[in-house]
Amino acid sequence: MGGARAIGRLAVATALWLLPAVLMADMDTKPILVIRAPDTTIAFAHTDIARANLDDDGEGAQTLTLMLQPHAVSAFSSFTEAMTEQVVVVSLCGSVLWKPRVMTPIYGGMIPLPHLSPLRGAAVMAVLAEGAPCPAVGLPE
Repeated sequence: MGGARAIGRLAVATALWLLPAVLMADMDTKPILVIRAPDTTIAFAHTDIARANLDDDGEGAQTLTLMLQPHAVSAFSSFTEAMTEQVVVVSLCGSVLWKPRVMTPIYGGMIPLPHLSPLRGAAVMAVLAEGAPCPAVGLPE
């Protein structure tokens, strides 16, 4: 079962907790992309990400666009509905990539992550698109 599919059933107090099963030993099901807010967290494994694209922004940085697998889309939509107007922390392999404010719910499962350096963009793509393990020392800046 995909990590995001299992998470929609878990509620703790008044907070909406969205966490996948993290005890699975297989790298494909271990969370690598984590989005945290003060009272809520959602995490995705390799199996929850359909594709990742990296594009130059024309100003020396890159934008990563992630597309979630269908089974993860509803959990992400619910998360963004609950987090509207809040700042979230997006991290990959334990390294913070971005701290955006969620202005509106995001439907459709597309997650844009702008302002990555070319070196960080290449490291992120190695993990997401090529299935490389998370670096032991974190992602480069």
